[in-house]
Amino acid sequence: MLEEFIEDEFDIDESMRELDALDTEIQKLLRLEEIQSAAYDKAFAWWDVVGGLPSIFERYKSSIASLEKMFPLLSDNPEDRFSRGTLLVGLVSAYEGLIHDFLLLCCQSYALATKAASNLNNLEPYDRTYLGLKVDCSRDELIMKLKKKTFHDPMQVTRLCNVLFELPLPGAHDKEVSYYKALLKARNSYTHNGGYENGKEFKISMKTLRFSFKYFHMLADSYEQYVAEQAITAADEADKT
Repeated sequence: MLEEFIEDEFDIDESMRELDALDTEIQKLLRLEEIQSAAYDKAFAWWDVVGGLPSIFERYKSSIASLEKMFPLLSDNPEDRFSRGTLLVGLVSAYEGLIHDFLLLCCQSYALATKAASNLNNLEPYDRTYLGLKVDCSRDELIMKLKKKTFHDPMQVTRLCNVLFELPLPGAHDKEVSYYKALLKARNSYTHNGGYENGKEFKISMKTLRFSFKYFHMLADSYEQYVAEQAITAADEADKT
């Protein structure tokens, strides 16, 4: 009979097992292709960021250089107190502009912006509150929030880059933490209260001013270095998938 012929010639169960095994193998290949595609998307995204860095860093360094032209005109004399404070405010303002441009540059990449939106739940409560974001925030909403906010605290910038874009910027040392706090306290004093705090004059020496400009030069250079290293690492990881 036909049924007997089929049973004699074909092992239906074995055929089904072979088909299941083939389907499993196909799914593995598709998953591998998906992983490889995502890895290369990440690598290309970081190289795009590297390509966009020169223009924003040139603007930052131009702003810094413009402020530094005032150094020869200043001294530690009391009458230059407010001018020294104003230059410090200008330095922090230039840094804010750099970070604003850098974060938006990263968000121009669909892959990086999507990754950032998916990482929102990993932010510290303070940073999430500062951004005014929900955990389930969309990519476009995140970009709009980043456009509206200012970031002048290097420690917060490090946290945001580490979490949102998985860019491994190093944390600040204890001395750097103390310096940042003092710097931002001085900046706020001169920005909002004419260089006074609780009626007491906030003094900034030329030595402190020169050090701060030199430090923020180096800080910006380190950002360039770490982004380039991230692009190289991402490319290497993509090649290994």
